[in-house]
Amino acid sequence: MSTKYKTIISNTARIPVKGSISDADGNPVPFKFALICTRMSAKEMKDRLVGGEVLMQEVLQEVAKGWEKQTLVLDEDDKPAPFNEDSFAALLEISGMAAVCFNAYVKGQAATEKN
Repeated sequence: MSTKYKTIISNTARIPVKGSISDADGNPVPFKFALICTRMSAKEMKDRLVGGEVLMQEVLQEVAKGWEKQTLVLDEDDKPAPFNEDSFAALLEISGMAAVCFNAYVKGQAATEKN
């Protein structure tokens, strides 16, 4: 990117993450939270995606800087865990969660068309 120009968008994006996880009886239990992430430029994203194997967890651990209203990872007092490297790794260990978060990130940090 040219150093002559700069964009006015924030380098940080609030990424809504929504989905569900089946409980012990197979019933879907919805979840909803937000990840606070740094944006990737179009070139950075292309470089990560075109390179073949995309390691979603690595990308997410690189860009995620916080979360809001997360209730899937609890601390020792059964309260929502604060965001840190270990609690985020625990979230990403939930089967399928890395894909849900990565897809939300790709969609949520990019420009969209207004309907």
